Parts: sequence; C-alpha cells; structure tokens
Amino acid sequence: MHSLYGRLSTLIIFSCASLFASAQDTVLPVAYLPSDTTTLFARLDRITERSIATFPPAERNIVQEIFLERADDLKDAVLDGSYLFQPALQQFVEDIFTELVTANALALEPLVFISRSPSANAASLGDGLFVVNIGLLTRMSSRDELASVFGHELAHDQLLHLRDKLGFLVQQRSREPADRKEERALRRRLRREGRHKVMSEMRDLVYEQSRHGRSNELAADSLGMTYLLRSGFQASAAATSLTKLRDDDPFVLPDSALQLALHTKSYPFKEKWIAAPRVMFGGSFGGAEEDGEKRMFWQKDSLATHPNLAERITGARLRIGVDSAAGPDSSDHDWIEPSRRLIVTRYLERGLSAHAICMSVAALAATPDDPFYVEAIGRALLNTYRSIEDHDFGRRIPPTGYFDDAGARQLLLLLHQIRNSELQRLTLAYLAERAAAFPRESTLARLHEEATHYFNTLDE
Repeated sequence: MHSLYGRLSTLIIFSCASLFASAQDTVLPVAYLPSDTTTLFARLDRITERSIATFPPAERNIVQEIFLERADDLKDAVLDGSYLFQPALQQFVEDIFTELVTANALALEPLVFISRSPSANAASLGDGLFVVNIGLLTRMSSRDELASVFGHELAHDQLLHLRDKLGFLVQQRSREPADRKEERALRRRLRREGRHKVMSEMRDLVYEQSRHGRSNELAADSLGMTYLLRSGFQASAAATSLTKLRDDDPFVLPDSALQLALHTKSYPFKEKWIAAPRVMFGGSFGGAEEDGEKRMFWQKDSLATHPNLAERITGARLRIGVDSAAGPDSSDHDWIEPSRRLIVTRYLERGLSAHAICMSVAALAATPDDPFYVEAIGRALLNTYRSIEDHDFGRRIPPTGYFDDAGARQLLLLLHQIRNSELQRLTLAYLAERAAAFPRESTLARLHEEATHYFNTLDE
C-alpha cells in the first residue's frame, strides 16, 4: 500500500470473523480499503481523463469539473470505508459483469465498486464505472437475477445515458452568469402573469425531464434483456428481479418474533410496549412543526424518474413471452447471508438501531440462537438508550409508521413507548441472560460489561 494511505490502514481495514463465511465455512477477512489504493486511484484517474477527452473542446472546462468531482467523491468514499474490498465477493460480482460483457462483445473493462449501502440498488456512473450495493445481494437470490440488474446498468452505460444528463448540466452551468438576470425576469413574470401560469410551466418542464429519465429506464430494460439472453442467463430473471424489488420487504417480522427475541426471565416482555397509543380528542398533542420535520427527515427514497415497477415487470414478461414472474429454479448465491450481516453491522455503525433490531429479529426467527444477531440486538438496545441520552433519538429511530409491516411497526412502537428505566432494565437483562447462554462468545460478555459500566456511570 502506498505510504500516503498506510496510516489509514489501522483505522479502515478490519477483520470480522463472524461476518463472512463462505460455502466451505472458511472465515474471510473484511476489508474496507483496497490492498493497493494507489493503483485503484490511478485507474480511476485514467478513466476520468478519457471521459473528459470525449467531449468537444468548448465543453471540456465544464465537464472537467463534473468528472473530477465524480472521481474525488469515489476516492473520498473509498477512504471513508463506504466500500467493501473483499476479494472473493469482488470476484463473484465481477465474474457476472465479465460474462455479460464477453457474451455481448462489449468494448468495456468494468470497474465495479461494492458499496456497503443497505439499499437494494446498483448504478452506472458512466464510462465503465459501476456501483453495486450489498443490499442488492440480499434481495436477488441468484446469479441470474443479479445478471439482470447488472445488464440493465451495462445498458445505461452503453446507451450513453450519462452524456444525456451531462448535456443538461453543461447547458445549466453555461448559463449560470445569466442567473441573476433570469431571476429578475422571473419575478417580473410572476407579477405580470400570475404565479399559477408560471409555476404550471415550470412543473411541465420538470415533468418532461422526469419523463426523459423514465424513457431511459425502459430503454435500458430492453437492451439489458438482450444482454441477458445472449449471455445464457435465465430470461425469467428479468421479471423476477423487478418483482423482488417491488415486493420483497427487508423489514418484516413474523408474529410474536419480537416478543420471543426480547423475552427474558428476569424482565419479561410487556405487551404495553407495543400497544397502540391512545388518541385524545381525535388527535394527539405535540408540535406539528417538529412532526413535519421528522417526517421529512425519514422520507423514503423516491423513484420518481423511474417508471412504475409494475409497468417494467409487465414489459419484461412481454419480452420473454411469459404470463408469470415465475421461471425455472436457480440456485441461491453464497453471499446472501454474509451481505445481510454486513448490512446489520452498517446499521449499528450508523446508529440505526430499529433497522438493526428488525433484521436481526427476523434472522433469529429463521435460525434461532445465532450469536451474531443475538449480539446485534443487544448492541442496538444499548445504542437506543445512548441516543436518548445524547438527544439524538429522532435521527436514529424512525416514526412509528415508517415500516410497512405490522410486526416491524410494533418494534417502532416499543422503542417510542418504552420508558427509559424500562429500556435500561430490558437491555441489562437481555445481555446478562444471552451472555450466560453463549459462554464461548466473549464479545457478548464484553458488551454486557460495557452496558453495565455505562448505566452505572450515567449519573456521575
């Protein structure tokens, strides 16, 4: 590793024995920094130079700034530990890209970054650069489904959709010196023609831009399907992958799973924690402004520039000539469970305790007594209490209606309604009993000691 980044290695490269187990049950290291940062960044710089050179000289000053920003953002994210550099996982993802590229004779050498984001998504950044979120690896259960998504992103790259967006940005930035003049003209139009007429025209312009984005998505679906078929992957994956993106919810709790996961003998689960709150006089007291800010902060991602997923699924079925999303069986890939553990770890790092608890409780319902998820729940409970003490609860725990699933909403009700003293007792009882149940898990014992020390020193 280059000496410039050597000092970061102790901070950003970690080994987490409980996170990655391959099909052969061998423990693999988890690295959040590449083994050769200098070489990676040099390749990124070469791609940036080539990207700038493809534009006419008159536009290069503007696009240079945009491409340099893209490269700097990627480099910063790498050094911040936002990407995962695990050789076996990198090879798994790159092999699928390679199959698609080779079978379709594309003049492309993809550079793929695997993001630690839990969002089930992948993205083309143009010029052979791609980002694949680990959240996608948990939602797509086969190589065929992943290939369908990757083929769609390859289509974006080959259709030069990035250049379409850059053309709009070039136009906007070239007009920036005239912004003040245009603002004055807009104010005059508002006074002369009225707000309704002017705002309607602006809305139409925004709609046209969104419609253009939606047409790009449909074009990428069509070409991506061609890539999929030429590569020998299952055609049905084009429909099943989209169906899973539409229907699969990672935050679903089976009946009574929450009660079973948090039950302790010394401090039994209380049903009042998940009871629907009382409503007074048809409403509830509290600051409307604060509630509005909270709703805005926790607003879910929008795919407004994308076509409705139902429309895309219908299109995929028509192209492959089937009436159902179901296709031939395909084997699951080996990275679903390791990716799920990484997502839980990421949520814990970011202090998103409800998300971590929900995924961990659901995992324990399927595979009881997994110490990784048992410990994650204990860590999340402790983090929740700390967020209350730090006056940061509202930015760590979403509103009670945030999750769609009824069981997941019960978890949010619990975290919002449980008293501080009850949360403290629940956390300590949970960790004490789980540490005793898993005597070989030293990290659980240390977490129990940490929680005990924290609560004992709260008033000091």
